[in-house]
Amino acid sequence: MPKIKAILLCLNSKRDINGNRYWAFQYTDTETGKRAAGTVTGGRSNISMLPEKMGLKWDEVYFYGEEVGKRDFRGFTFYWPHAGSHPEALADFTKKQLAA
Repeated sequence: MPKIKAILLCLNSKRDINGNRYWAFQYTDTETGKRAAGTVTGGRSNISMLPEKMGLKWDEVYFYGEEVGKRDFRGFTFYWPHAGSHPEALADFTKKQLAA
């Protein structure tokens, strides 16, 4: 069994009255303990592509999703910067955050 190299949380809000959901992720490197977290324009599919863009295989990543109320989502992510939309932008953002 391969070693888990990263933990990826996909966080989304419940739908608002207009049907919109809001998305964010938190990526943790298990070797260093460093984390990157940001909000995302897009959805789960963009976040789920992040491990591939980081050079990882799916069996090396623990991926889980969590849906929370809109108020809780805003509370969790209030200080998180916007990471982008496309998986490549999310990977660039994550690499910069982990290097800092």
